[in-house]
Amino acid sequence: MRLVLGDLKDQYTDGDGVTVVMVGQRVLLLSPLASEILRCLSGTPVELESVATHVRAVLGEPPTNVAAEVLLQAVARDLAGSGIIRIVSPT
Repeated sequence: MRLVLGDLKDQYTDGDGVTVVMVGQRVLLLSPLASEILRCLSGTPVELESVATHVRAVLGEPPTNVAAEVLLQAVARDLAGSGIIRIVSPT
């Protein structure tokens, strides 16, 4: 799965890492996981594996009963559904 930034009108991250984005007329507060995914992206497609490496380095491993790749794919699809990111090559 390859990801790129969606059509964000604005983006703000405070000193504590809390991120808010504006997509269309909506303002959305992102979770820490979604915020870290967003930090990895630009206009150039990024592989989900690279995003996973960054997220693990910043947030650590997910709970033992959660598959990291499945969790990241689910959050990526949710972010894409909101227009925050785009999935340019699904798996």
